Amino acid sequence: MKVNTNKVRFAKNQQEAFNFLLDMKNYEQLMPADTKSFEIHESGKGFTVGVGALPKVGMRLKETVEPSKIVFESPAPAFEYTLEITIDAVDDTSSDVTLDFD
Repeated sequence: MKVNTNKVRFAKNQQEAFNFLLDMKNYEQLMPADTKSFEIHESGKGFTVGVGALPKVGMRLKETVEPSKIVFESPAPAFEYTLEITIDAVDDTSSDVTLDFD
């Protein structure tokens, strides 16, 4: 199952957006209001989040292509998924970010 988001305009240039999204602690502030739990992995290379009535979901950093792409994967092979974040430059002060969950 694929879920693609609409582009979101970030008030940061491409490199600043990449650096912001590479820092796991910043994901907590991007989570919805009904987030029950948020934990950064000991490695600092991923996080686990519980939202609403859904079970907790883990994300582990898989690869980066600076400054345009960040890819997360499931930490357990029993349930495989990926989250690809694409960062497109708009100008010197903004960028467009899309999320593709597969």
